[in-house]
Amino acid sequence: MYDGWPRCELQELARERGINANQRSDSLREQLAESDAKSDEDMDFPTSDDDYEKEDPSGVIPGEDLIELVAPLLYKPHQQWEHADVLRLAQRMTGNSCLDGRSSVGNRQGAMQFRDIENDLEEYMASHADIRRLLDPYYVMFDHPLAANFDKAIAAYPKSPLNLADPKLPNIFSFQASPQGRRDAHKLIGHVQALCPGQCVHTFTSVMFSQF
Repeated sequence: MYDGWPRCELQELARERGINANQRSDSLREQLAESDAKSDEDMDFPTSDDDYEKEDPSGVIPGEDLIELVAPLLYKPHQQWEHADVLRLAQRMTGNSCLDGRSSVGNRQGAMQFRDIENDLEEYMASHADIRRLLDPYYVMFDHPLAANFDKAIAAYPKSPLNLADPKLPNIFSFQASPQGRRDAHKLIGHVQALCPGQCVHTFTSVMFSQF
């Protein structure tokens, strides 16, 4: 664990956790691993699948599906990742925008492991266009999905069906991060705002939503 991390990154993480950073690198790795173990022990997670809600599978990736795919990337800086490993993960995730971390023990484990690499993955995507095309959707979130005419406006949009980021959230839609995808997103915004005056809209990018 933490093998191959540069000393400067070990020291930075140690400072974040209140660990003395002025130690030998092997001591830092050992104390960081102990900190990880203690953090896991302090979290009161359910231990049986029966304790979890069952998720609607539509558009949602089970977190358990990512455990083996994330494993080669854990505890390594993204500069040391093998591109083939990242590509396999991206190909499994592409076309989906929500990760189920709540309907079983295994799904929670996989979702949490994905969260451990998410920041590094976003940095990796910045310099690898093929991964970015697979994993960088553009989201449109409407503030007031219960406002008058909102449902009618969505139903009347000519480019249907629209992709919901999460089947349970009727006000967040995902588009490809390409220039055409962003143009399509802003056509939807203009369409809805024309029929729902005053409707506020947010746009953002994110690799994937997780549910816990």
